Amino acid sequence: QRVSEVVTFVRGYCFEIVEVARGLAQPSPTQIVGWLPPPLSFLKVNVDASFSFSLQKACSGVIIRDEHGQIMGACSRLPTHVPSVFAAEAMAVVQWLHFASEMGCLGSHL
Repeated sequence: QRVSEVVTFVRGYCFEIVEVARGLAQPSPTQIVGWLPPPLSFLKVNVDASFSFSLQKACSGVIIRDEHGQIMGACSRLPTHVPSVFAAEAMAVVQWLHFASEMGCLGSHL
């Protein structure tokens, strides 16, 4: 009886593996998400950063758009001596604040 329990378990396990493999073989539908505008009289800010640990460098960018999708401003930076991903992202946010301040957008609805 113990052998039959093991056989039943193994069969069930193999069945699960086959079902998972079938699911992986079929491509899952992709969902395309587009840019959504901010509410009227608001601005939308997108900030992103990338980081190279080996080079200790980062790349960050900022883009500001109005409710119509019009680009109000954009900039990018290539800071060096960046110690971590967290620092790269934080520097991108500081870049955004500085850039928005220069554009006079900090009093706006961001």
